[in-house]
Amino acid sequence: MTNGRPPAINGSTAFGGRHINPGLRIFHNLSAMLCFAFVVWVIQRYIRQREELAKTVQQQRDDLLQDVELAAQVQRMFPRRPPQHLYRHRHRQ
Repeated sequence: MTNGRPPAINGSTAFGGRHINPGLRIFHNLSAMLCFAFVVWVIQRYIRQREELAKTVQQQRDDLLQDVELAAQVQRMFPRRPPQHLYRHRHRQ
């Protein structure tokens, strides 16, 4: 045992993996954090786009329902008459 550490076998310690340079460990942690932040950003952007699409679809659906209701009101303003071409053939027989 040297300096309070167990002897190294093939560059590794007795209770853990290899000793990693602190600068390399910091770089690894920062790159992992950046990758995680990028994935979170992509997911949030996707969710925002889905919410905007859902709002647009809901607005279009509401507009279509309003147009159909207006068309029904206009149709009720005119009296219903049966099509004349159906009755012409019956009277000729």
